[in-house]
Amino acid sequence: MATAQTLVHSVEQGKGARIIRIAIVVVALIGVCFMMLTPAPLGRFRGFNHLEAMDSAQVARHLANGKGFTTGFIRPLALWQMERNNNVRPNLGKSELPDTANLPLWPLISVLPLKIASEANYKPGVFLPPAEQWIAAVGILFFLASVAVFFFFARKLFDQGLALLGSGLLLVTDLFWQFSTSGLPHMLLMFFFMCAMYCLVRSVEENLAGRLATTWFAAVGALFGLMALTHGLAVWPFLGLLVFAGFYFRPRGLSVGVMSIVFLAVISPWLIRNYTVCGNIFGIAYYSHYEGVKGTLAALLRSNSLDSVAEVTPMWWRPKMQVSVLAQFGGLYGLLGTGLIAPLFFVSLLHPFKRRETADFRWAILAMWIFAVIGMAFYGLAPQYGSGAIDQLSSNQIHVIFVPLMIAFGLAFLLIMVRRLEFSTQPLLFIAFMVIVYLVSAIPLIGTLLPSTQSPIRMPPYFAPVTNMLQKWTDEKEVLVSDQPWAVAWYADRRCVWLPTKISDMIRQIDYNELGAPLAGVFLTPATGHLRMMPEVFRGEYRDWYLPILRNTPPTFPFKEVTGLPPDQEFVFFTDKKRWELAPKDKDVLPGDSKTK
Repeated sequence: MATAQTLVHSVEQGKGARIIRIAIVVVALIGVCFMMLTPAPLGRFRGFNHLEAMDSAQVARHLANGKGFTTGFIRPLALWQMERNNNVRPNLGKSELPDTANLPLWPLISVLPLKIASEANYKPGVFLPPAEQWIAAVGILFFLASVAVFFFFARKLFDQGLALLGSGLLLVTDLFWQFSTSGLPHMLLMFFFMCAMYCLVRSVEENLAGRLATTWFAAVGALFGLMALTHGLAVWPFLGLLVFAGFYFRPRGLSVGVMSIVFLAVISPWLIRNYTVCGNIFGIAYYSHYEGVKGTLAALLRSNSLDSVAEVTPMWWRPKMQVSVLAQFGGLYGLLGTGLIAPLFFVSLLHPFKRRETADFRWAILAMWIFAVIGMAFYGLAPQYGSGAIDQLSSNQIHVIFVPLMIAFGLAFLLIMVRRLEFSTQPLLFIAFMVIVYLVSAIPLIGTLLPSTQSPIRMPPYFAPVTNMLQKWTDEKEVLVSDQPWAVAWYADRRCVWLPTKISDMIRQIDYNELGAPLAGVFLTPATGHLRMMPEVFRGEYRDWYLPILRNTPPTFPFKEVTGLPPDQEFVFFTDKKRWELAPKDKDVLPGDSKTK
C-alpha cells in the first residue's frame, strides 16, 4: 500500500510528474516534426519556395559531387564580372563556373543531408525530391539547438521558470518552423546569434564586475563572423553591437577592437577567395543592393554590363529605404512571428529592471535591431509571390533572429505586470492565463498543421517533376537558358543561364560559342508566364521575350522544336530537336529521375 501511495505521489508531484511532462513535450515535438517534414496528404511539407534555397542546395550538390564551390545557376553579369577581372571569359566546356553568390556555411552543412539522400529518387506519386526534406530536417535541428541555447541565455538573464516558459513559446511559434523547412539558412543564423548573445551576456557580467572580458569579446566576434558567412545581412546587427560596445564597455575601444579583429579574421579567407575569382570581395552578391533602385535585381543580373545603373547616385536609395522601413514597421507583428509576447519587448524598454545586466542588455538588442532594420531596408525585402505585401519568409528577413530575445524580455515584462494583479496568487488562474497566451501564440502553427485545401506543391511557380524532365532530355555538357535557372540547376542538375536581357544576346552566345558549351534550349515557366502582360512583359524587362512567353516562336529564334508541359502547358521547352522522343522511357519512376552522384 505504501508503495502504491509513493508511486501516486511521484506521478502527481515528484519525479514521475516531471518525466510525464517531458514525455508529452517530446512526443508533441516529434509529431510536429513529422507533420512539417512529411509531404501531403499526411504532412504539410510543400518543398522549397525560394530562389536562394534552391541556389544554395545546388551549390551543396556540387560540393557533394567533388566539384567545389561551383554553380549551375549562371548569371550573365557574373560572367561579365569574371571576364573583366581575369580578361578571359569562363569556359563552361572545360570547367564549372565558380559560385560567388552564396556564402559558404549553409551549402557546406547541406552536403551531409545530400549525402544521406544520395540514393533517394523520385517515385510514382512523389512530387518533391527527398533531399529537400533532409535539408529541412537539418534546419529543424538548428532551430531546436537555438531553443536550447535560448534556455541558458534566458536563465542567465532572468530565472529558470522564465527560461522554460520562453522556450515553450519559441516551440509554438510558426515562423520558426516555416523558416526551418524553407531551405534558407536562417535557423543556422539564429543558432550562431543565440550563442553570440549568451557570450555577450557573460561579457556584460564581467564588465559589471570590473573584469576584462577579452575572451568573451573574441567569442562574440567569432560567432558574428560565422553569422556573416551564413547570411550577409548579419554584418548590420554586428555594426549595431559595435556601437553599443563602444559606449558601454570599459576600457573604451577594447571590446570594439577585439570583436572587429576576430570577426575579420573569420571572414577574410572567403573574401580573399571571392576577390581572386571575380575581383570583388563580395562576389556577384555585391550588386544585390540595386534591387528596387532602378528596376529589379533580376534585370541587372541578366544583363552583360552595369550600363543600366551607371547614372545611379546615393540619393536613389532614399525612396527605396523610406518605403522599406515603413513597410517593416507596418508588418512588424507578422515579421516578429505573429505572437503576443515579442512586441512587448519595446514596452519593456520603459521598465526599470532591478538586475543591472538585464536592464543594460536591452539596449544592445535595440542597437542591433535598429541597424538590422536599416540593412534590410538597404537591400530590400521580397514581396510574396503574386502579392505586394512583404514575404515573412523573405531571404532578407532577419527580424526572426531577434524574436527569441524579444520574447524573453516581453515575457519578463508581462510576468511582472501579472504579479501585480490579484489573480496572480491563484495558481489555477495563473495557469489559465498562460494557457491563453500559449494558445494565441500558437494559432498560426495550429493553422499550419490542420488539414488544408492548399496545393501540396509550390505550383505556381515550381513543379519539380516537370523541371526534372530536362535531366533526361539534355546532356550534362550542355547548357540551358531559363527564366528559372535556379530550379533547373536544382531539380534537373543542369547548368542554366538566366534568361538574357535580349534574344540577340543568346544568339550571339551560340554563334560565337561564348560559353564554351552548346546551348540545348530555352525552358520557360510560370515565373514569366504569370506576369502581367502590359507592364511586366510588353513594356517591362522581358519585352524582348514576349513571343516565347506567349508560347510563340520568333522568326529568328534558333530553337524551332517546341513542347508544352503539364500542368496545362504552363511550362514550355524550345529546343533544336524533339528530345522528348529520343529520351529513354521509364515507366517505374517519373520522367527525368535524378539523384546526387
